[in-house]
Parts: sequence; C-alpha cells; structure tokens
Amino acid sequence: MRAYTMRDVIQIVGLPRSAVMSLIVAGVVAPARGDRGEYRFSFRDLVVLRTAQALRQSNLSAGRIRRSLLRAQSLSAGYPASAMSLRAEGGDIIARAHGAEWEADSGQLRLDFTEGPTEATVVSRRGEHQGERGGLCAGQGAGGTAPRREAERAYRQAIALDPSLHAAWLDLSAMLCDQGKCEAALNVLAEP
Repeated sequence: MRAYTMRDVIQIVGLPRSAVMSLIVAGVVAPARGDRGEYRFSFRDLVVLRTAQALRQSNLSAGRIRRSLLRAQSLSAGYPASAMSLRAEGGDIIARAHGAEWEADSGQLRLDFTEGPTEATVVSRRGEHQGERGGLCAGQGAGGTAPRREAERAYRQAIALDPSLHAAWLDLSAMLCDQGKCEAALNVLAEP
C-alpha cells in the first residue's frame, strides 16, 4: 500500500503542517516512520485528516475538532476513525458509523424518528437539502446491498447536488479504496 509524505498530505488534504502535527501529537492519526524518520501516512490517515479539514472549514476550533475525533474514535467500537464520518450540524459535531449517529462531543446517540422508505435507491429533488441528503443515503444504502456502481453513482449525484456534503466525499473515497481503486479514491479526496 502506498504511503504519503507530509508534503503529500498538505497538498492533498489542505491542512497546514501545524494542524497535521497537532493531530499526530493528540493521537488522532498515527503515521508510520520512514527510514529517515519522516512521517509516512496511510490512505486511512488521509481520510481522517480530510474529515478534520472539512470540520475546520465549518469554523470549529482546532481543539474541539481534536477532542471530537478522539471521542468519536473511542465510541466507535474499535473501528478505525476512517470507518466513520463526522460533520458539523449547527454547533454540533455529528459522528456516523455502521448505521448509527451520535454527537461526537457528548457521545449522545441520535435516533431518527422520521418515517421513510427502508431502502434508499432514488435521489429525490423535492428540495435541495432533501435531495443532497437523499443522495448520501442512497449511496450508503447501496454500499452494502446493491451493486457498488449504484453506490458510486448515488454518492456522485449527492456531491453534484451539494459539493459541501463532506460525508459523501469521504464515503465515496473509502468505498473506492476498499475496491482497490486507491488512485481514484485519492483523486476524490484531492477535489475541493
């Protein structure tokens, strides 16, 4: 598997070196060391750092982002941070992994009491906000049960409806990497 240098991370993810170092020191990511002691980041590290960058763009403090990523990792039942997505929703940071959502700061589980179809396969354009969420849900629903190309199409449709929907970017890149298409996944992460 390819390893990425600090320079690669800064260029691909867009975080400044100081922010990346802060996340390393806090234990949010743990890159390997190369022969000369340089950091060697994995693709999963890039996914976590891209999440941090998305939260940073939502005007959340660096300390809060760090605490939320660490708390979300501790609550995710041993799954890596790259297996979950975090998003800013109002003043809250919401974590999502394996069908569950919770507030990253408090660990409070969020329950969805809305009624809707059990299988998300179509993106509705009834409202812009509903359309972008519908596309994300379609991608998430298709990832496990429908062919992966349908999931990829749904993620790309959600991104087209709302390019600021960071969960769709991250989920698409993770899905592509799981399929062995790491270059395509890297290209998705490098997009604005």
